[in-house]
Amino acid sequence: MFKKFFKKEPIELLKEKQKEMQEKIERISAVIEGLEKLDIRGYEKELWTKISKLKNSPGSIKEIEHLLEEITKQREKERKEIEKLASEIEKLVERINPGIKNPEFLAALKVITELELPKILEQFQDGEIFYSETKEKLLTLQEQVEILSTNIPEEESYYQILGVSEDASPKEIKKAYREKIKDYHPDQFQGSKKWVIEEAEEMTEKINEAYDTLGDSQKRKEYDEKIGVRR
Repeated sequence: MFKKFFKKEPIELLKEKQKEMQEKIERISAVIEGLEKLDIRGYEKELWTKISKLKNSPGSIKEIEHLLEEITKQREKERKEIEKLASEIEKLVERINPGIKNPEFLAALKVITELELPKILEQFQDGEIFYSETKEKLLTLQEQVEILSTNIPEEESYYQILGVSEDASPKEIKKAYREKIKDYHPDQFQGSKKWVIEEAEEMTEKINEAYDTLGDSQKRKEYDEKIGVRR
């Protein structure tokens, strides 16, 4: 009887409809999953308009899929830009680091590269902060590194390391050495962070090196000639 009115069996038609609906459900599920992973800020109004159409026009799911592709491409572009900016900061630090001898400058660079930069990138990756805020934070870091790079003090002389004048007497040099080496003794830095201890150890080496030269009359004479000190 049904064959008079239908070109296909009713059950076959229902199965086709079921398959069609199932495909749409799967596509909507994929859209929902995509939305949960993406930062959709800036696209809210357009996305809401397209989602509202679904009620009366199920076919509009294709428009949402296209919009998600657009957002995904934009976010990927932003991710690459953030990675590039972070890389530029790291390269800038590597370039100026060898020229920095001042412990305070070195400490500032360590804070930027070992604490602040990794934290910002981790927050961005975890979605705690988004593109615009991440970029702003990285640009601030880059500016800080550039400021450091333009204010690198010249390498300290042995006299500057010990804190004495170039015409200091052997007695004054010895006294200054004892005071300086005491300030950087390991006991002064027990419980400090690793980088602080490392900086203290490096400074101790410099103090010993300076005294080894200035505390010896012949070595001091040769050193003075080298740096242009006249007596």
